[in-house]
Amino acid sequence: MAATLTALSAAMSLIYMDRNTDQFRRDAPILAMLPIKTGSGKNCAWGAKIDGRTTAAAYAEGADAGSASTHTRVGAALNWAQYREIIQVSGLSAAAVASLPGTHNAGSNDLWNEEMTDGIDALALKVAEDCYSGDPAASPVELAGAATAIDSTGTFAGIDPATHASWAAGEATMALASISVATLRTNLHRPVKDATGRYPDMVTVPGNVFDKLLELSDAKNIDVINILGNDLRVASLGARAISIDGVPYVEDRHCTANTAYAWSLRDVCIRQLPALAPVGVEQVQAAIKQLTGAEVPLTDIETGLRRMAGQLTPTIEVLAQNGDAYKAQIKVYCQLEWKTRNGFSKLAFT
Repeated sequence: MAATLTALSAAMSLIYMDRNTDQFRRDAPILAMLPIKTGSGKNCAWGAKIDGRTTAAAYAEGADAGSASTHTRVGAALNWAQYREIIQVSGLSAAAVASLPGTHNAGSNDLWNEEMTDGIDALALKVAEDCYSGDPAASPVELAGAATAIDSTGTFAGIDPATHASWAAGEATMALASISVATLRTNLHRPVKDATGRYPDMVTVPGNVFDKLLELSDAKNIDVINILGNDLRVASLGARAISIDGVPYVEDRHCTANTAYAWSLRDVCIRQLPALAPVGVEQVQAAIKQLTGAEVPLTDIETGLRRMAGQLTPTIEVLAQNGDAYKAQIKVYCQLEWKTRNGFSKLAFT
């Protein structure tokens, strides 16, 4: 019995899983450094933490406990963003490649693999770009990018900083020609330190700003940065990094032009909503055998499906054939979740 499209889609997502993950990290450093968590529900909803504790104090011996105070949890919500890339290989193209000497049937598979790799790459780059420039109010919905979230004004995720003062990020503007370690401390490090008690975990900048930073005498080249306990080799992410006052500055070509962003990675993550329709592991096993001829143990398939839940991995969905072409879409449902805004800052350059 031929496998269903749902089973084939799950099988192809597993077959290409490592390639998906690699492509979603290559030349897209922000996707490798942001925590990835599984989402649920009709939208991306969370409790934003608003500063509110005021009663910590000395007390007299035997004094009764007074009223408690707590940080306020305010409901924040953003609609899910949907991203996809379509790939297509015509029957004639597949036949032409397969007919070349020495390729036999592998040739058509190579063409499909190449299109799949290119499609995954294009999707990854778009998601990385929108981690900065995405607009959650756009139609269709995009990611709530840093340019919108790391801001000192405006209602964001349904919360107004005019009502909750801490729901605002540090924000400043200066001439790029005047950049110095002192201005970076004042405008990027200090706002985050004063709001959270911690220095930023990292700062991301575009290439022209990074080149200017290299001229600073206090800048030190680094190859490995530690992000929330995980060591990442920056060069493998297609980026460079320097350290200023112990804060990693990472070059990211997707970063907003002429802007530096300071990040508290404990307070932001990418939520991915699983896109695979429910399908039994036996059906996936049969589909993999149909696609590759290999008999994969059920335990390996179960392990693979669990791995897909812990990393930003797009789903490959086979589309019904209605002509002489084979089509699939590579898609991901996700959104950026920002638990605070004052744990971030940005510095725009003129």
